[in-house]
Amino acid sequence: MKAKTPNLIIALLLLVSGIAFGAGVNDRAYKTLRAVSATDDSGLPAHAVAWASVRGQVVEVMPGKTNYLQENRGIASIVFRLTNATGEIANWALWAVKEEGCPAEFVAHGTCTAGATKTGATSEYYANTIAITKSVWPGVVKSVDGYQYDLGTGAVTSGGIAKLVVDSCEYRYLICKMSKSTCATMGADLGTYISQAMSSTKMTDPVKTSTVDVVDAWQAVTAGTAVVGTVGDLSDGYGESILYVEVAQTPADANAHAGGLGPVVQVSYTDDDWVDYVTLSLTADTAATTTTVGAVTDANTVIDLTDASTGDFDVVGRKWFIKDATIANSETVYTVSETGNAVTLASGVIRSHATGANVYDRVDDFAVVLPEAVAKVRVLWHNTDADCDIAVTSRLSKTTAR
Repeated sequence: MKAKTPNLIIALLLLVSGIAFGAGVNDRAYKTLRAVSATDDSGLPAHAVAWASVRGQVVEVMPGKTNYLQENRGIASIVFRLTNATGEIANWALWAVKEEGCPAEFVAHGTCTAGATKTGATSEYYANTIAITKSVWPGVVKSVDGYQYDLGTGAVTSGGIAKLVVDSCEYRYLICKMSKSTCATMGADLGTYISQAMSSTKMTDPVKTSTVDVVDAWQAVTAGTAVVGTVGDLSDGYGESILYVEVAQTPADANAHAGGLGPVVQVSYTDDDWVDYVTLSLTADTAATTTTVGAVTDANTVIDLTDASTGDFDVVGRKWFIKDATIANSETVYTVSETGNAVTLASGVIRSHATGANVYDRVDDFAVVLPEAVAKVRVLWHNTDADCDIAVTSRLSKTTAR
């Protein structure tokens, strides 16, 4: 019996110390990350700022590991507080420090907007939206919009508390700097927790930020001419990008388009050396045309035409073109049904159009996939037909952050 006592005492001591250590690590209480103040913070001068210049500003995210089998990966949940009214805006920026003595490294920056949820302090509100302008972090940096629901009235306008969620990626400290945009004061609070052992931890998928930008607004390209398109920049894109191209036939006097090879997608590493990437082939067709009856309002899902049975406006799945008096405001739509010259669309129109706008029932569209190595792209809008005008546009979709 005496021989077993030391072993029992050691086991109890290990159990108690393990519980005590673990309880101190998982800190669920929110703590001040940036004190509420009317004073704008000064920024850190560069990436990898020396520890000596920031040691008094750091807030601990990850106190340590409970045992050697566990990863030291922390998740930070940040909420922002602003005064003096709903809708006020502040700027924020984050840095992280791996361990004491290590430099501070830039994480992300953006803006936050006060919602309707009060913090309890006078004229102070939680941000209910957080925008991430730029992130260079290898782990997750994402915003979760605030939301509040009332059983009697439904969603509460501007209600709820938004959160900025940051994966610490084994870094131990965070620094938050803020400055006023329209708000009077601003501050931030931090809540943290630690993931479980590596063997049981499910890593969060990377957060992707994508943008879709208009490269060439709708414009006319007359028969037998070529127009050099605007350059799309891919230098800040990750992975494959997509160039969306649309070409509508807009003939005068019912002229047919001969189809065949036309617009050329070109790529380049500089602005004065372009290489043909792919040549697009247009459909040989005689586009039918008619006009709108009555004004078309933004978001309308039904458009009245003078004669929907002219051409293929009444054909389910047909894509057709609305030519606005200001051609850059033109757009394409899809037919899902037609009754008595009233055409129901797959989606509401994105712009308003005056009564009598011309519409055409032939649109060719393309999604051209561009590899990550491409730095610049443009379209040489070559209309090879002799007597049929076309209208063209392009948009560029790229991943700008992960």
